[in-house]
Amino acid sequence: MHCRVCKSHNIEEIYDFGIQPFSLTYLDSPDQDFSSHPLMLSLCRSCGFVFIPNPVDPEQLYSGSYVETAGCPVPYLPELIATVDRLSPKKCSDAFVIEIGCNDGTAMAMFRDYGFTNILGVEPSQNCSAVARSHGLNILNSFFDSTAVADITNNHSAADIVLCRHVIEHIVELDDFMQAIVSVMHDDSLLVLEFPNFDWIATAGSYMSIMEQHVNYFGQCSFKRLLSRFGFTPVAEKHYRYAMVYYIKKDQSAKTGISAENELDLFFTSLTYFKTLTSEYISQFKSLLADTPGPIAAFGAGGRGMSMINNSNISSGISWLIDDDKAKCGKYVPFNKLPILPSSSLTTDPPQACIVLPMLEKSIEYQIMHRFADYVRAGGTFIEVFPGEGPYPDGLFSTINTVEQIPQLEI
Repeated sequence: MHCRVCKSHNIEEIYDFGIQPFSLTYLDSPDQDFSSHPLMLSLCRSCGFVFIPNPVDPEQLYSGSYVETAGCPVPYLPELIATVDRLSPKKCSDAFVIEIGCNDGTAMAMFRDYGFTNILGVEPSQNCSAVARSHGLNILNSFFDSTAVADITNNHSAADIVLCRHVIEHIVELDDFMQAIVSVMHDDSLLVLEFPNFDWIATAGSYMSIMEQHVNYFGQCSFKRLLSRFGFTPVAEKHYRYAMVYYIKKDQSAKTGISAENELDLFFTSLTYFKTLTSEYISQFKSLLADTPGPIAAFGAGGRGMSMINNSNISSGISWLIDDDKAKCGKYVPFNKLPILPSSSLTTDPPQACIVLPMLEKSIEYQIMHRFADYVRAGGTFIEVFPGEGPYPDGLFSTINTVEQIPQLEI
């Protein structure tokens, strides 16, 4: 086994979550069969890259009916689009934009509404491609590989802007993927890479961010090492709670790339926190379920929420799940066969307590609690996961029994 970033064989296991179902699997009945896999994290001691050493075949995960996940855009997407416009080599109306892994086209549509009119999305999922096309978007239904690159270069000019948001963490063959990106860019192109912020994940002990789809976990050290190998350098960057966004240009002088020893030492220290906190937080989760009067529901049947339940090996304590997505409602999740009910059930059939599972941004969680404030007024209890910014010496959970306790939304 070798590191996908620096090719070192200096690899060690850092955490084993055991056999887990796929995080975005939804069953039509509780008796339906489902796939599972061993979920383990390994670390490269040479560059600090963290990864899943035994990834699931991408064809099994993405080629068929992959769940559309982009429909609720992150709050900072308008800021990202404005930054792309500022750094673009051409004005937005003239720039040719490629979005790799465009999902249902939500971000593409926002770029189009801003003024970027020449956009091509590349998406391997058939159903996500169909949804994006229904919005009038130009979609190539394909993995972003050498075949897709040939199609693009034969039918289009080189891209002025390449968007790659929450895709690189899914890629097993990193070298091929990065080389394909290089092949569709010209010397002045702008590359935007967004991915989960593993520096924050490690420090906070966010074990629910570990899932089978995400085979790569980049901190700043390992990511910049990858960029330098392919002649890229960041020209701007922004770090959010769950994500890092890098704005990148070609720069052949960047092909050096060894992280400073003190930077790696700090990262290895954060991994010690991750291992300790993961075990502690799983124990806290099980104690919470045991000590809280039921019935208990959990709001949010997305990737992070399902990974929290799966990675904690929760087989009892939660009675049902709640979700806004009508496509998920009426289905069941694997492992513990919990049913998924519509969000209206929070008021029509209220549980004693409702855990708001981790989502893409804290603001989304707070919007849910404010939207269903009447549930709390009627005597229900929300339980927030990861209150504040972390780390969490006072515990992983915060109980909300009054409307006044619901965190305020940032304007």
